[in-house]
Amino acid sequence: MNFRERRGNETWGGMKTKSAAAAARLKRINLAGIATNSAATKTAKAYPLLADADGQVAALVEGILEKSEQLEAIEGALEIEKSILILT
Repeated sequence: MNFRERRGNETWGGMKTKSAAAAARLKRINLAGIATNSAATKTAKAYPLLADADGQVAALVEGILEKSEQLEAIEGALEIEKSILILT
């Protein structure tokens, strides 16, 4: 008779010990096969390509981005001034 057979399910140092029969009932399950990805989900979003031979579209996009940054800065300054007005 070994130590585990003698102790059974008694507590040992605040932890419950498992018997050999309880350990034998546990089975390992492999869940790796469940989460398989298809080829469509592995690829990132595909955006259409835009032909820009003369660079006109690039210039428009650059202007839009610059104006968006300016708008963000103005909105931030407006919020700060509003909070100062509320505090006074």
